[in-house]
Amino acid sequence: MTEHDSAGTGWLLQVAAVRRSQFLKEALRPHGVRPRWYGVLVTLAESGPLPQQQLGETLGIDRTTMVGLIDQLEEEALLQRRRSPDDRRRYLIGLTAEGERHAKGMLVVGSEADAELLAGLTPHEIRTLDELLARIADQPAAPQPAEPDSATPQPTAPPLATLGGAAEPRRAAK
Repeated sequence: MTEHDSAGTGWLLQVAAVRRSQFLKEALRPHGVRPRWYGVLVTLAESGPLPQQQLGETLGIDRTTMVGLIDQLEEEALLQRRRSPDDRRRYLIGLTAEGERHAKGMLVVGSEADAELLAGLTPHEIRTLDELLARIADQPAAPQPAEPDSATPQPTAPPLATLGGAAEPRRAAK
């Protein structure tokens, strides 16, 4: 039994994701690339152009932050926005030629960071981990709540005390 056995799979996945982010951040530092830039560049390199909203959902980035990232990467001439031919209200986000070159280099950097992170595993364990994580990644995402309609009254959060929190300062037990 290890010290993490009681924590649960979800917690271990979270800790592993944080560790991966730490390794990736250090690997990207000499290249002047921010980790979120990496996510956008690599996602677009793998998928091709995507609607702005889908790109944000894929990366788990809210709309406002996604717009800022796209603005930054557009200023660096690494990606471009263009109107969707299917829906003129939407933008497709795609890599420029410079962005494609940059993304290829970032894939190498990411692979090197992963190799360092996974150095304690055997090749068989890494393949097994990849297969299991792919199965998790291929599951449908949890349904997202609809955007609230400003004309419809929204429910308020229940008082903290009903959630097991303390509405008043706790008193010492007698």
